[in-house]
Amino acid sequence: MKIEITADKDIPDAHKITSPEWDGVIFRMTHKAFLRWLERHDKDFDTAGAYILYANHFDKRLGKNIYIGQSDDIKRRINQHMANKDYWTMAVIFVSRADWMNIAHAFHIESTFISWATNAHRYSVANGTKGSTCHLGLEDQERVASYLKPVKEILSLANIDLFEKNYDNSFTLENGPVAARVKHKSHVQIVAPATPGKRVRILSGSVMYGLDAKIVQSYGLFGVTYDSENKTHTFSEDVEIDTIGPDNPFPRLFGEGLNRWTDTTGLRLYRAVGI
Repeated sequence: MKIEITADKDIPDAHKITSPEWDGVIFRMTHKAFLRWLERHDKDFDTAGAYILYANHFDKRLGKNIYIGQSDDIKRRINQHMANKDYWTMAVIFVSRADWMNIAHAFHIESTFISWATNAHRYSVANGTKGSTCHLGLEDQERVASYLKPVKEILSLANIDLFEKNYDNSFTLENGPVAARVKHKSHVQIVAPATPGKRVRILSGSVMYGLDAKIVQSYGLFGVTYDSENKTHTFSEDVEIDTIGPDNPFPRLFGEGLNRWTDTTGLRLYRAVGI
């Protein structure tokens, strides 16, 4: 996918991101640039859309909060946030290219973005809810799905990490068929302080090879799909399970238990959880 990033000639810290393959527009600008933008382009955000407010990596001293919202008048809504969300240094605004987006579409985009940001574990999502949705007919559902499909790739190409998975403080396991050149990767994080009996979180996107499909099915883990041809289980949602204790699913599920999971320093998971 090709993207175009255009800097505003009068406001260097304001950029417009588009793609000829996508029916959307993303504006990315600093807090100060947003204020200047409103002075010069007053009508640009008098539209429905979704927006994200956060502190970028160079300003983490202000916190790691991220707030995701939607409005049928983005300019007015972000202005309201000026008083009570002073941590943000960057705004990313999502609108439709042909101005087809209405508030119902924006609600669905907002709730999807909240889910993505929550599962990425990169920022602390400051929203108090998972977002709301309005009824959409089948045609509108397909339009929103089409709008959302390339968003992560576009952001990645633009070096915007909002929804990219954060593997800091995680333990990784690589496994797969003996002859395979590329191994599957799975990642877990400790949910609570490292004391016995605590839980771990298998991160979404993990792919595990050779698990006992019957055992996995018996636990009824949500968001796990099985590919019988490749003998892999894929986790599309984060899953929390116990590491030790009665009926401990971790060793039952993964056979080798905790000893093969390591972090970037070489620390093994079984030591980190206090076993």
